[in-house]
Amino acid sequence: MSCDSLAPLAGYKTQPLPEQRLPVIVPVMKRNTLLAVLAGLLILGMWTVVQGHAAASTKAPHAMWTIFLVLLPAGLAAMALRNVHWAAMGCVIYGTVGFALDVATVVQVISKTSDLFPALLLSGISGFLNFLLLVFGGQAFLDGFQAPKPPKSRPPSPPPLA
Repeated sequence: MSCDSLAPLAGYKTQPLPEQRLPVIVPVMKRNTLLAVLAGLLILGMWTVVQGHAAASTKAPHAMWTIFLVLLPAGLAAMALRNVHWAAMGCVIYGTVGFALDVATVVQVISKTSDLFPALLLSGISGFLNFLLLVFGGQAFLDGFQAPKPPKSRPPSPPPLA
């Protein structure tokens, strides 16, 4: 018996797939924390882009930094507001890349001898916020896979009065 089509064979019974729980809701407390950290990164990113725009002579790097420092956190915050579960993992990925860039910037600034404090302060604040984004984004992502807690039981009724 050959099967040349994708149609099911006659007499073949299909069984329904087991029900899978798809996570779609980030817990409210985790979402608010993610939104606060993303807002901090967004403010810091806008300040960095404005400062860099005054010193930059070309537009191409400025556009890429604007996308990375402003539009990505804004998009992740919008998705977190809509309770999209994968936004938490997006926060983890964004925080990882941002933290790596901050560490690289600190190493580069330390190897130079001029104008240390402002760059170290900016990279330190950004690194701290990216680290918080890693931690809280990971917690929110993993919490989305846990089954909801059962409702609390009610206290027993008092015995009837005779």
